[in-house]
Amino acid sequence: MAGIERERRAAVVLNVLFHAGSLYFLCIAAAHAAGIKVPGLFIYFSVPSYEYQDRIIAALAFGWSAFFHAAGRNPTGALPVAALVAGFVAVATLVTINLTADFRSLSQDVEPFRFHIEAAMLALYWICLLAAYLMTGKDRSYELREET
Repeated sequence: MAGIERERRAAVVLNVLFHAGSLYFLCIAAAHAAGIKVPGLFIYFSVPSYEYQDRIIAALAFGWSAFFHAAGRNPTGALPVAALVAGFVAVATLVTINLTADFRSLSQDVEPFRFHIEAAMLALYWICLLAAYLMTGKDRSYELREET
């Protein structure tokens, strides 16, 4: 019985994490659409960018927002697994970019260390998602709604 309750709590945490991620990506989309460079919402905020790049990122971030919202609404389906795989690839890509790109050649104002911090924060978020997902147990067929 205690195991089931722990799995239910983990499912609630997973739901909250996915919805928080959805809101985060929605904020990223809004910031990019408006062209407002905010650290945390623009991972490469001090790197010069073109308006068309920001619009593309806004559209993709909106897609991630919808994807995470759907995963949060149905944490028992295939969407959480897809979101975890996509999130891993995204974080790995950011880490690779951070380790290989010569940001100083773009602008002397760029502080690459800040990009590593932002990628690490996203990695921590991904680890929290993974942990909550794994803690929901093997049987993910239960609902988040209260029993009637």
